[in-house]
Amino acid sequence: PHQLVQIMYEELLKALDAMAFATARGDYVQRDQHQSRALAVLTGLETSLDFDKGGQIAVDLVAIYREARRLVVAGGRDSDARLVSQAREMIQEIAAAWDAIGKRG
Repeated sequence: PHQLVQIMYEELLKALDAMAFATARGDYVQRDQHQSRALAVLTGLETSLDFDKGGQIAVDLVAIYREARRLVVAGGRDSDARLVSQAREMIQEIAAAWDAIGKRG
């Protein structure tokens, strides 16, 4: 399960990078494709949370995922790559912490 979540974070970061790049270039077809991918991965991460075992951490992650989703939607709607980059920064922090946990275990 840890590796699966790690892969999901990697795919999400790739989708956010590609979406930001496409948005900055004005390539709306690519932007929309990468936005859809990012939103799907965010939904997958959120639905995989175990609130019984995760407790407050799971609650906090839901809030972060939902804010990232809001930024991704707004970035697509407003063609604003900065919003997508903000979402990426949030997710990068979590992904780095998740990676560090995996290296300890």
